[in-house]
Amino acid sequence: MRKKLQYLLSTTDLKPEESKIYLLLLKLNSATIQQLSAQSGISEMSTYRAVKRLQERDMVEAQQLNKKQSIYQPLSLQKLIQRINHKQKKLARLANSLKDIDPLLPYLDLNEELEDSIEIKEGLDSFREEYLKLPRIAKDEFICMGSMEQYWAVNGWDLDAPEEASFIRQRMHKGVYARVANIRSEQSEYFHSRDSLEKRTTKIKDDIPMINNYFTITENQSNLFICNKENPRVIITKQPELLNLQKAQFSELWKK
Repeated sequence: MRKKLQYLLSTTDLKPEESKIYLLLLKLNSATIQQLSAQSGISEMSTYRAVKRLQERDMVEAQQLNKKQSIYQPLSLQKLIQRINHKQKKLARLANSLKDIDPLLPYLDLNEELEDSIEIKEGLDSFREEYLKLPRIAKDEFICMGSMEQYWAVNGWDLDAPEEASFIRQRMHKGVYARVANIRSEQSEYFHSRDSLEKRTTKIKDDIPMINNYFTITENQSNLFICNKENPRVIITKQPELLNLQKAQFSELWKK
């Protein structure tokens, strides 16, 4: 069992001395540096360094006994498992975010003195906020492509949701016209039937480049809404070269 535990701990990048000290702490429940050194056969200086590295990994906690000495307690294996699972979820969210930005890398502005022209905002609040501000930042036209239903599904909305009704009212009040290329569905057929009342032209397609996400373009920025319920996020682009390319691609799609 000891060898198996040491092997498993080594896969978390723990050094042999660190694994040995951590397992000894699990056995003793608590100990000082001197006690750990005596029972492990590792010098006090090496024991101290191993314990400090374990503390940095949140695997060991310290309590002050006096001005010169502390006693150390290990994180239980169950708590360690919980920490590992939490970190795995964070890494999974990071991986999901990174896989969507490859096409944007050539357009990143590396001049730190200028505002970044490509930004990623994560979380449901940003996912909603960036959408709801579109009527305010659009000047004459608002264009979009993809699946409005997927966006609504993440939010728990539909066309008659109060937030969507407010969105349409603001757009109409400013006189901002909308062009929509949406994947075919019952919902898209429904809002297409209301086009003339809401200053909108909807084209419904069975096959468009984005069927699971939602993409919007105003005069000065585009928003790619990644409609993932586990990790909703929006990629905001204000890079002129990329924005012009996106507008041209939408125009080609619209003509077809």
